[in-house]
Amino acid sequence: MQERSPLILKRLRHLLLCLCITGIAVFCSHARSEAASEPVARKILAFYSESSGQLASDNIWRRGFAMPGNYLGMLSVYRDIDQPLPEKLDPAEWRAVVCAYNAQAIKAPDAFIKWLDTVSLQGIRIIFLNHPTDIAEKASQETRNRLDRILARIGLTFSPESTTAGNLLAYDTVGGNMNFERPLPTIPPAFERLTPVRSEGITPWLSIRNTAEGTTGVAVAVSSAGGMALPEYISWMDPADFRRQLYLDPFAFLSDSLGLAGLPALTPTTLNGKRIAFSHIDADGFNGFTNVDKTRNCAEIIRDKVLAKVDFPVTVSVIQAEVDPQLKGSENLMETARSIFAMPNVEPGSHSFSHPFYWDADDEAKAMLFQEKLGLDQYGIPVEGYSFDPKREIVDSCQWISEHLAPAGKPCRLIQWSGSCDPKEPVMRIAAEAGMMNINGGDTIFDERNNSLTTVSPLYKQVGPYVQVFTGQANENILTNLWTGPFHAFRYITRTMERTGSPRRLMPINAYYHFYSAEYDASLQALLDVYDWIGTQDVARIFTSAYIPMVQDFVSATLAREGSTYVLKNYGTCLSVRFDTTNRVPDLARCTNVLGYDVQPQGLFVHLAPGTSEARIVLGDSPHNATPYVRSATGWIHTFTSNAHGIRFRYDGFGKGSVTLGGLSPDMPVTVTTATGQNRTSVTEDGTLALKEVVTGDVEIRFP
Repeated sequence: MQERSPLILKRLRHLLLCLCITGIAVFCSHARSEAASEPVARKILAFYSESSGQLASDNIWRRGFAMPGNYLGMLSVYRDIDQPLPEKLDPAEWRAVVCAYNAQAIKAPDAFIKWLDTVSLQGIRIIFLNHPTDIAEKASQETRNRLDRILARIGLTFSPESTTAGNLLAYDTVGGNMNFERPLPTIPPAFERLTPVRSEGITPWLSIRNTAEGTTGVAVAVSSAGGMALPEYISWMDPADFRRQLYLDPFAFLSDSLGLAGLPALTPTTLNGKRIAFSHIDADGFNGFTNVDKTRNCAEIIRDKVLAKVDFPVTVSVIQAEVDPQLKGSENLMETARSIFAMPNVEPGSHSFSHPFYWDADDEAKAMLFQEKLGLDQYGIPVEGYSFDPKREIVDSCQWISEHLAPAGKPCRLIQWSGSCDPKEPVMRIAAEAGMMNINGGDTIFDERNNSLTTVSPLYKQVGPYVQVFTGQANENILTNLWTGPFHAFRYITRTMERTGSPRRLMPINAYYHFYSAEYDASLQALLDVYDWIGTQDVARIFTSAYIPMVQDFVSATLAREGSTYVLKNYGTCLSVRFDTTNRVPDLARCTNVLGYDVQPQGLFVHLAPGTSEARIVLGDSPHNATPYVRSATGWIHTFTSNAHGIRFRYDGFGKGSVTLGGLSPDMPVTVTTATGQNRTSVTEDGTLALKEVVTGDVEIRFP
């Protein structure tokens, strides 16, 4: 035994050394994995200056870049430059700070530039959409030096030379991303001598030559540290009607200045490859007179000639004070509302208790606007003795609808903002704490007259910590010039629906209107024309209550990168991810919680599995995806499983839909069993199986 001890000890030492090395290797591998997990920051902080007339809802970032930012997966947060500055921005969350303020209006330029310098040093990108050096005119020398350093990180240096004398100016270089919606002005309107300090890391898009001085200045540039665009070269505005058009391509500008090339973007416009389509009715005109049938009201006409005829899910709202017999309503109106809410393609919503035209009783400016311009008080349905109570407008009105109008199992849980659709943070808090969803605002129009992306709204508005979900397109009130005519004009909203779907899928389809669309034959026919057009589209038809959480989850989701893997978390019901490049597709064997994908003209859409909290996407050049996957579906796909014998899943969608599968053996015969029966069919030669007229229920596909 003594003779063998040294050998045993030697082997033990060797074993312990191996275990130690293995442990270190595992630890280091784990550490490398953790270190390699890089958060993809999605938030953009845009500064505006309210003291100079700018608003969070009306500034150069909001009008030209917020919507393209959403399209690229980014989130905009607005802050008045005169508000206290944030103490710290986490680079893991914040991708950029945008200077969209009027520089001359800043009250404390020294403090702001010092803060901006600190932010820039953290690696957060800086984008100037104003004249970046204007602020230095009333700032200290130290502040001027800080500003020079910020510009140098972007890749620019400034020499004190500027002019607006157009006769001295000429275009020097004009990049391919300029002249986007409108050609640049014939005569350059402004010059600043901003010049590149290096040849790498910055790309000038537009430069102007000062012929008198023989100098050149950059007017638009993108950089690895941000970007800069002088406001005169961002957009044009018609002085008569204030319509705008963009000189530069905002998608390319943001992609380059924010470093987004190749990154995925979550998108609530899409479900399993299909563009989302939904519809909702604001209650205005529910009891209105109609020329279509003078013995009935608008609600009855909409019920019988629209809701009963269209194969489409619609969210219908009422105003409590208008239908409640104890207020301004009647039992007949109650019965009409009940009959509408009982329809299988209808879900209930509230258009408030009294239809406030503005949602802040202390907003004197709004009160004056509505009284002087429109002759309206705060309430669309005045109730004697009533004063503004946001809880009664939101929570109590929904509860009253649930208790008195909606059938069992169809509670009202959605508030459709009325009037100017401008709830402030305290009002939003009441809705959120009660679990109420919300929608309205945005008013997107993108047609031949409003021929600019500046009239396409973002997907939402951030109100403090809360999300106000915007509509997909504008309603008929806007297209008919506040219901003064032409009354057939709502049919033209289909042009906006087309242009916000292609070549980029910017917005969902949203048939959004009021009950007073039944007032005239022309307006009623226009409404039916819109539904007819939507019926020709290959879309995912969903209720409004399903779309709203998608936008909210779009905001709350996180994205990170681990080497070649994209990791998404907290995406909830926002289950679609878009890549703009389509030369690579998901390697499904290396992905997690990915149902499938589809390559479309709008990009590569990757479909995430519902009910999951983390998904991992790995792209490959030519992955061997020889297992079944979902190419597209007009509804949700739950519990998707496959083996050598077949495929099982549950389909959940409105009406009759479709499901297309890929990755199957070419030309293979299969037996398909759905809730409506069984049939035999075959896979196509490219391994695709298309299922038509699928309804909600279990689906089984048996292989031979």
